[in-house]
Amino acid sequence: MKHLLENKTMNFSSAAEHKAQSYYQACMNESKIADLGAKPLQELIEKVRGRNSSGPRITST
Repeated sequence: MKHLLENKTMNFSSAAEHKAQSYYQACMNESKIADLGAKPLQELIEKVRGRNSSGPRITST
């Protein structure tokens, strides 16, 4: 399974297989993860809380 997900030249027949490979590749991209830091998680939290929430705003340090 790992070999299939890591093989960038693999042509998958279904959208689900392609999405699984894309997700795996994104999770393994350590330099991109380091560059983004907590920003994606902060954006998700803000989206879930709602834009008009009265709670404290999360800021990056």
